Amino acid sequence: MNIEKIKEFIAIRNDLYETGVIGLDLHSDSVHVKKTILVDSPDLQVEFLGDDLERPFEVSKVCDGIKLFCVVTNEEMAELFPRLSGYMIEDVDLSGSDLSGGEEHATA
Repeated sequence: MNIEKIKEFIAIRNDLYETGVIGLDLHSDSVHVKKTILVDSPDLQVEFLGDDLERPFEVSKVCDGIKLFCVVTNEEMAELFPRLSGYMIEDVDLSGSDLSGGEEHATA
């Protein structure tokens, strides 16, 4: 184990956190970011994660092969991502559906 590399990683992690990164997945090259980072981004995708979750939507985009994503509530979806919420909330009847496997997707 290289403790110096770990210290460098922690310093970089702290810098990234200050710019809106919440978490990193070292296995999937995905980055959890603050919602405000993605609000005005083009080419967003939304995935329904399940009715039983407090934040049932994942909003994401791929940038240079890295997935940037945030998870949002129904209210946040309508407020922050209105162009996506129409796909998932108004046009699709989710009542009685079992979409917990993340089968429902939309892009804008």
